[in-house]
Amino acid sequence: MKTYISLGILLAFVYTINNLTYAEEYIDPSYYNEGCFEGCDESDQPEQVIPQEEPAPQNYELTSDEMVTENNDVEETTNSFLMTAQPVKKDELTSDEMVTENNDVEETANSFIMTTQPVTKIDVKTQPGVVTIINISGNYDQTAQLILVSLNGQVADNKDGTLTYISNLHFRGIEQIKYTLLYKNGKTFTFKVMVEVRLIEKEQMPAQCSIYAVHDDGISDSQLLVIEPNQEYNTVTLGHLYKKLDIEGLEIDPITKQLYAISSIGTSRDSNVFDGYFYNVNPKTGDLTVVGDTGFSNTTALAFHQQDGTLWAWSNRGAKDGSDNSGIIQIDPKTAKSTLVVSANELFGKKSKVKRIESLAWNSEGTILYAGENSNLWAYDGETFEKQCTNLPGKAEALETLKDGMLLFTLHNRAGDLLSVYYDPENCQVVDTPLAKIDGYYDIESLAWSLDCQNTVEDILALQLAKILGADNVRLEKEGTLFVELDGQVHQGLLAGSLTQVETPEILSLAPLGKDVNGDGYNDFKITYSDGQEQKVFYLGVVQ
Repeated sequence: MKTYISLGILLAFVYTINNLTYAEEYIDPSYYNEGCFEGCDESDQPEQVIPQEEPAPQNYELTSDEMVTENNDVEETTNSFLMTAQPVKKDELTSDEMVTENNDVEETANSFIMTTQPVTKIDVKTQPGVVTIINISGNYDQTAQLILVSLNGQVADNKDGTLTYISNLHFRGIEQIKYTLLYKNGKTFTFKVMVEVRLIEKEQMPAQCSIYAVHDDGISDSQLLVIEPNQEYNTVTLGHLYKKLDIEGLEIDPITKQLYAISSIGTSRDSNVFDGYFYNVNPKTGDLTVVGDTGFSNTTALAFHQQDGTLWAWSNRGAKDGSDNSGIIQIDPKTAKSTLVVSANELFGKKSKVKRIESLAWNSEGTILYAGENSNLWAYDGETFEKQCTNLPGKAEALETLKDGMLLFTLHNRAGDLLSVYYDPENCQVVDTPLAKIDGYYDIESLAWSLDCQNTVEDILALQLAKILGADNVRLEKEGTLFVELDGQVHQGLLAGSLTQVETPEILSLAPLGKDVNGDGYNDFKITYSDGQEQKVFYLGVVQ
């Protein structure tokens, strides 16, 4: 039955609801005399009624023209109703409809019809495509089989009393996720979680000058990490542990500086429904937002080309629909649409025993794509795919390019070693191992470190010398040749000898020796470092 009420009564009702429903403390309306809401003497007031607690509705999103009225006869998930008013004409009313007069409104809409609709209790709020962890531990039972139903997204059982949910990218509204506990005796118990999916426009944040990594906790649980190379590789977790997501690749776009991730297939026991999903990563919170499904399975690595910004990846199982084999793929970062570039059969041959590529990285010049496979390093120049090195000290799962042409590896299950191998790919030599040890993170699946953020030892020394000399520009090359631009002239020098390995050299002073050490007719200099080491600088004169 529809009910009609005058505008004046309606406004009074809205006022009362707005001032009572959301109050922290509920006051019985009988506390007030009519007309005595303000300006009454104490003698005019009736005996005070002790305030009663009434909890405000939780998780309801009401607009300014909506009212709430209690309804205790409906189920818990819809225990309140929205009341809305619509203007009607008198001659449109049926005999069983009631009308109250409202002389303050115009004749064509002098009465209002009241309609009600249930307000849904929201358990979880999220955004389209955002990876969301839902806690169902209150109803979860490991002895029962869990059956999940989601009509507007993907949901997975994390086997620990939580679910991982990702809505469809274009879905907006209320998603009802049903989960049923099925016992061996045939008994079932069904519950539901109400998820509100609402788009909130936010500007995507660029990655910071940090190393981003993903640790494989267990077999396919993923924990993002932030590593600070300029703070003795101090490492902190980024966001929460993503259960069963099996993130295998991280990479930073060299142009937009966006951080991306890709997930793989997981274990054979717990097949990952998010296999091949491509994500944008919030570098501050660790939140993952799905860009899309690549359409390829068992994706294990990401690598941006440093010059043209194309994104390359590896699929160990090929297209999910069977249309393409395993191999190198390209991914559109805006849509996640992917295409096969070259198949593994073409690269290795059909009879090859190579089963799985774990890591990829383009060199800084963009001429060679490196791939890590067990203890082997492969190199792809766009035409040929050759085994370049065979002496990696372990299974290389993470691979990143360094500014000086070196490669940074991490090794599978190398307990306590984080940045394990500093490697020269041209000479197939381990330069240093490890760069840092951090307990607890023993299985790094991927690394991402922007070239723009990397400072070599030579870069650090050049910056320090420029500050000491007040020079316009200082360049120090790897072999020790030094160029100093000062007052419009470029002076050349050469650092003699080498230092005992130091992580971050700090120059205390640059002082003249007062003599020509190398016999070229110029007096030379001496650098003193903070750890007491000294190094001669042969001055070679003005070159410009």
